[in-house]
Amino acid sequence: MDYNPKNPNESIVQVTNKLKLNAHMSRPLTGPVRTIIIKKMKTNLYYAFLQIDGDAPKRKFDKRKRKNVIAIDLGVNKFLTNHLGDYVPQPRFVEYNEKKIRAEQRKLSRMVYGSNNYKKRCEIIARMYEKVSNIRKDWQYKLAYYLVTNYRMIICENLDVSEMLRKKPHTKYLKKIRRLLKSCGLHQFIEILEHMCFKYDCQLIKVDPQNTSQLCSNCGAYVSKVPGQHHDCPYCGLKADRDVNAARNIYEKGLGYKFSGGTTVSGIIPVPLVLVNKITINT
Repeated sequence: MDYNPKNPNESIVQVTNKLKLNAHMSRPLTGPVRTIIIKKMKTNLYYAFLQIDGDAPKRKFDKRKRKNVIAIDLGVNKFLTNHLGDYVPQPRFVEYNEKKIRAEQRKLSRMVYGSNNYKKRCEIIARMYEKVSNIRKDWQYKLAYYLVTNYRMIICENLDVSEMLRKKPHTKYLKKIRRLLKSCGLHQFIEILEHMCFKYDCQLIKVDPQNTSQLCSNCGAYVSKVPGQHHDCPYCGLKADRDVNAARNIYEKGLGYKFSGGTTVSGIIPVPLVLVNKITINT
């Protein structure tokens, strides 16, 4: 691999003896290259993944300012809720661009399968989905970075999203929840959080998600779910947000003792959210 003398931000990747490609580097190399994986996406773009020797660059932050522990509950209506009552709203990246994607798919349905126009329209739709996916991944990395740089220990559920998606929805509400579950990318966020915890020396504890929403965080009684986002225990009289109650149960499972932090804050976590505009792609 050599750098392009005409453009310092580009590098020259030699695939074979005769084939050389100009590549835009996301960051400068910090060690010798061991392997290169070239992958062609559905958008007809090529990505080169480099494996190098050495540690990945880290942002500098004051570890002494990190708090002790946070328990988080991941969901569909609210992406993340902690045991103190703070939450991160669901960004809904796909919904912001749904009308544009549907319009392109209607145009695709009226074209002849296998024609050049059909292939061009498929590429346009693939670029739109890739744009949404990149925005969602960037936002999740920012959220994970906020958590690992502000807390020494993170407790979350060991969710099996694929098992949750296997359940067949029987009502329109369950179909909507299933659709939101696919678009919010919970499994991807858990993988990103694991990577960031390993990178920034933060302890991650995964607990069994069974009955975290049904058990009362105050008395431990089993309370069946009711429509809505509120937890109302008939035994001890506890009234709280259902996600906050689940986060407190996760806190107890992770540390072995109940949370006794007082009242609920119910504030929005100050994570830098990405303002998602509707995707406009030149055709």
